[in-house]
Amino acid sequence: MKQPTGAPRESPASTLTQCAALVASVRLRTGAHAVQADEVRESALAIIRDKLALASGDRPLLVLLAGGTNVGKSTICNLLVGETVSVVSALARGTKSPVVCGARATLERMETLLPGAATVRAEGAAGSATYRYPTVVFAPSDSLPDGCLLIDSPDLDSDYAPNRAWADRLLHAADALVLVTTPEKYHDAAVGSFLRQASGLGRALAAVMNKSDSREALEDFVQAVWTPVAGKAPVLALPRRADMRDEAAPLSVVIEGWCANRVAVKASALDGSVHALRMHLERLAELVDEEHRWLDDLHQGMASAADEAVRAYRRQVRTERFEELDRVFRRLMREFRIPVVDDFYDGVRSLGTAVVGRARHRLGDSDDQGRAAMLERERRRVTGVCRGLLVDLARRLEGVPLPIRDSSLRWRASMPECADLPRIDAFLAAAERDVERWVAEESETVARALGARPGVRRLLIGVKSCLQIGAGVLGGILTGGLNVSDLAVVPAVERLMAFLLERGLGHPYFLRCRSRLLDVREASLRGFLDELMVPLRQAVPLPEPGLAERIRDVGAQLPGARELLQ
Repeated sequence: MKQPTGAPRESPASTLTQCAALVASVRLRTGAHAVQADEVRESALAIIRDKLALASGDRPLLVLLAGGTNVGKSTICNLLVGETVSVVSALARGTKSPVVCGARATLERMETLLPGAATVRAEGAAGSATYRYPTVVFAPSDSLPDGCLLIDSPDLDSDYAPNRAWADRLLHAADALVLVTTPEKYHDAAVGSFLRQASGLGRALAAVMNKSDSREALEDFVQAVWTPVAGKAPVLALPRRADMRDEAAPLSVVIEGWCANRVAVKASALDGSVHALRMHLERLAELVDEEHRWLDDLHQGMASAADEAVRAYRRQVRTERFEELDRVFRRLMREFRIPVVDDFYDGVRSLGTAVVGRARHRLGDSDDQGRAAMLERERRRVTGVCRGLLVDLARRLEGVPLPIRDSSLRWRASMPECADLPRIDAFLAAAERDVERWVAEESETVARALGARPGVRRLLIGVKSCLQIGAGVLGGILTGGLNVSDLAVVPAVERLMAFLLERGLGHPYFLRCRSRLLDVREASLRGFLDELMVPLRQAVPLPEPGLAERIRDVGAQLPGARELLQ
C-alpha cells in the first residue's frame, strides 16, 4: 500500500477501511501462535472500529468511569452529575449496560455511542435493567456541559463476559479515564492491566480511591500502582460517608479541565490509539513473518525430502544393467532388415522360441515369470523409497518449532501409508509406459541420425548380411544342414550389431542416453511422490507471500490526530 511519489494521499476514512479489511483477513493456523495473532488482530480492529473510525472534531469528549466490582462507580457518577442517573446497587454486576450521561442537546445529536450498539434513551435512574447485548443507555442531565459525556462502565473484572467486553470497548472509545478503586481492589491484576492499557492508549488519567478511611492504602496505591504507570496524574480519596458531594468536587474540577481543553485531550487520545494500532500491526506482521518462515521452511523440507528420495532411487537404478538400451537396439534392427535372409531366420527363431518357451515354462523359468520378478524388484525398490520418504517427513514434522508443534501432530495424521500396493502398481504401469515411450523416441532419434548418414547405414547392413550369411554357410558346412545352432545366429548377430552401434555412437552417447532414461524414470517417480504427498501438502497451509509487508505498509500510512479531527 505504498503511496507513489507525488500521488495524492488517501483520505483517513479510506486508509482505515483498507487497514481494517487487511487486518481482518489475517488468519494464522499454527496452534498457540494463531491464538496470539487472533488477540492482536481483535485489539487492532477494536481500535479502528471504536475510536479511529469515529473520530471527528464534532464528536463529544468521552470520560470513562471504570473499575472493579462494587467499587462505587455509579455512586461517583451520580455525585458528579448531581442527580441519580445510574442505579446504585450492593449486588455485583449492578450496572449491566453502560450509562452515558450528558447534556440533552449532546445526546440528541448522537444516534449511538459505538458501532453495532443499540441505544435506549432513559429518563431518571438507568443501567440496572437487563438489555440485549450490546445496548447503551443514554441518560440526559443538564448539569454536564455540552460536548462532554460521562460514561458509567460495567465492571472491568466481572465474571460476566459481556461486562468485561464492555469495559474494553469503552476504554478504546474514551478520551479520558477515571479509574475507581478501593483499598480491597487496587492491587488486583485486572485493575493494573486496565490502567496500563489506558496509559498505552494515551488517555488522560485520574484515579479515585473510594471507600478509603486509611491513608496507608492510598499511599501504597500511589507508589506501587499509580505513579509507575500514570506519573503525576491526579489521585483523589473519598471516605465512607453518606454525603460525599464536597469530597467529589476536586474530581469535578479535573473533568471540567479536560472539557475545557477537549481538543488537546482528544488529540492525545487519538495519537495514543494510532500509536497502539501501529504497535499491534507491527506485532501482527512479526507473527505473520514467523509463521511464514516456519511454514516455508517446512515446505522446503518436504521438497528436500522428496528430492533425496528421488536421488536415492536414481542411485539404485544406476547399478542395474541398461536393458532399455537393448530394446532400443532391437528396434533399430528393423532398419537393417535383409529380405529373404531375415525372413528365413525369423521363421527359424519363431519355431525355436516356441520350443524353448515350453521347456522354460516346465522348468519355471518363463519370460512372464522373469518380467514378474523384475516388476517385484521395482515394486520393492519404490516401496523402500516411499518408506524412507515418509520417515524423513515424520522426522521433519517432529522437529518444527514449539509454537506449531500441536499443528504438526495434526498434519502427521494426513500422511499416507507407504504400503499402498494398488497405488504403487498403478505407478509401475505408468512408469513402464513412460519407458516404452522413451524407447520409441530414442529409436527414432538414432534412426534419423543413421538416415542422415547413408554410407554408415549401408556399411552396417553389409556387415549384418556378411555375418548372417557367413554364419549360416559355416553352420551348414560343419553340420550338413539346418540345425539348432542356427537359432543362435540372429541373437548373436544382433548383439554384435548392438556392440558396433554402441561403439560407433561412442561412450558419451551411451552416458547421455542413460542419463535421459534416468530423467524419465526420475520424473515418473517424482510425479508419484508428489501425488503421495498431496494430503500432507494440503494439510500444511501455504504462506501468503508479502502479507507482513502489506501490514507494515498500511501501518506506515495511518493518519494522525490532526487529520482525523478535521
